[in-house]
Amino acid sequence: MNRVVNKPQVEKDESKKNDEVKSLKQWYGFLLRNQSILVDLLYGQFKSILYCPDEKCQNVSTTFDPFLSISLPLTNTEEYYEVNCYFIFYDIKISPIQLTLPYRYECSIMTFRNKISKILDIHPFSFFIIKLGADANFDQIISSTGLLRSNNHENVNQKYLFLFQINPALFYNETENKFYSRDKEKFKIKDFSKTFEYLESNVERNIRLFKEDFEEDESGASEETTQSYYSKIPGNSSKYEKSQEKALLKINIDDNHGFSNEYLKIVIFLFTYSTKDNRIPDVRVRERIIFPRIMYFKKNLTTETIHRTIFEYFEKIFNTRGEKVSELWKNLFGKKIDTNYANDNYEFHSKKRYPYRLRVRNIYRRMNKPCVLCQQVECYGCLLPCSNKIKLKDILKAFPLNSENQEIDNTYFYLSETQRELHDNHNVDFSLELTWLPEYKEEVYKLNNKLDHDFKLQKSEKITSISIYDCFKKFVKFEKLEDMNEWFCTQCKTHQKATKKMEIYKLPHILIIHLKRFKDFQKVETFVDYPIIDLDLKHVVISNYEKLSMEYDLFGVANHVGNTSLGHYYSYAKNPFTGLWYKYDDSLVTMISQNDIVTENAYVLFYRRKNLENIIDLQEIYRNKFINYSEMIENVEATIKALNELNNFEII
Repeated sequence: MNRVVNKPQVEKDESKKNDEVKSLKQWYGFLLRNQSILVDLLYGQFKSILYCPDEKCQNVSTTFDPFLSISLPLTNTEEYYEVNCYFIFYDIKISPIQLTLPYRYECSIMTFRNKISKILDIHPFSFFIIKLGADANFDQIISSTGLLRSNNHENVNQKYLFLFQINPALFYNETENKFYSRDKEKFKIKDFSKTFEYLESNVERNIRLFKEDFEEDESGASEETTQSYYSKIPGNSSKYEKSQEKALLKINIDDNHGFSNEYLKIVIFLFTYSTKDNRIPDVRVRERIIFPRIMYFKKNLTTETIHRTIFEYFEKIFNTRGEKVSELWKNLFGKKIDTNYANDNYEFHSKKRYPYRLRVRNIYRRMNKPCVLCQQVECYGCLLPCSNKIKLKDILKAFPLNSENQEIDNTYFYLSETQRELHDNHNVDFSLELTWLPEYKEEVYKLNNKLDHDFKLQKSEKITSISIYDCFKKFVKFEKLEDMNEWFCTQCKTHQKATKKMEIYKLPHILIIHLKRFKDFQKVETFVDYPIIDLDLKHVVISNYEKLSMEYDLFGVANHVGNTSLGHYYSYAKNPFTGLWYKYDDSLVTMISQNDIVTENAYVLFYRRKNLENIIDLQEIYRNKFINYSEMIENVEATIKALNELNNFEII
């Protein structure tokens, strides 16, 4: 039936062109080899997006492929993987909350932010997402463009994330934070000490909110709440533009959480002097007490103000020990804080009775390079000056400029382990370290005490029925390619276990839907609820430049009974003239009620576009002649422009 006699070779388009241009060009390329009434009626087009997991590459490949049928996933169980989150409040008087969150399938970090936002009633960018390394130490800050499960080497079904709240008084400040200023009516600063009580008293609400499925676009942003915050901010590059940038990240990761570049996020590590094995406390040997904290400071603040802010932040520690903060500051810190490098030892620290010493963390020592402040190779962290004349930006100037001749911007913690291997060690993060006296260790360690809130969702739920719309949602979810199904990345020239996302770009007039009932040599008996009339797919298809109806009516069903080794097929079909339904079972044909068409045996569904007789002339399609699309491929952009003018459709 193919009207094409000589089939030319057609190469896939790996360029970064506009979707409308690229999809039509690849559709014309398909028509160069395939022209028939089957193509005119039965073929649609998928949009396939593949994300290369190699952080040296970060290639994003988009292709548009024709399809004859859509295979929708369905399972009789929903398999969960757990994500354990520790939400750390900025106010250390509030105990951290552990949230055990079960997920059914891949979701993006942006969607994860949106879920946490809904559950805790907070702004989705009002916290940092931290991943710990294999040694349980601070590893990296997770940006919002990746997937929740992005580590190819994870062999366990659990992931631990730490969510550090940004100072609410700063974040929920309309003049300081542009993210909040957009949603000042939706998100308001509240008494966060009531958050756990709020969770415990609203369990059913939490479960409902958590199960809510937030739609994503290919950049991982969600239209449900905050998709505009990251991907739509003027000046921010798109996912495709970012894929072409260097692996080294720049300032404004997540747009600096809504703050201007004058604000610098600083990681503060908490240590004490090691006393293991009856060791004499030594400034050179320090051990971590708890997980770090993250604070924002303006670069024009004086170092004295930074000292005072950090001191007041730990007010709870001093109060627990019966020490009055005002007197402690006046008697110890109110005087000139001794930051002389020569006096930086445990004996001096203990004698002066400073609760802690505040140091600039020296990351150069492990590189066998001299400290940028004191120029000593064996520097274990220079004391941060306490002066009303020296500003934070003055300290930062001592650090080398990065590869783009810019001052340090603290994006190093966003780099993955692979990216850090490529790093030139100059664009490093400025961080601080608090080293507490041993007698304060117990009180500081208590900041780890947490409250647990389990969402009480079963790790595996038996699914007896599912809507066909849910099947479509599963179809467009992210998935990780497994062994023997790897993708060859044309940019890094390697087979990769890429992350894949399929979307429906163009629907045919006659839609064939295949329900994937056979998995791992077993049949899935799940009942699929599908409409007989008015299957509405306008929210499933991402393009409709032809302005066609996205509603379909059922006219046929292929059914299967039995198992994988022994089964039987029969079908239902609708008489287009009478509107009556019939069952075809081998040589037996019987009339059947429309109410009995939807069963658990449905295997392949056949839909016709609603009012198709008013859209196409079937006899005209039969008379179609061969068309040479070679010249049309060269003029795709002009064709798109003509279609846009005809349909008043704007290219995005």
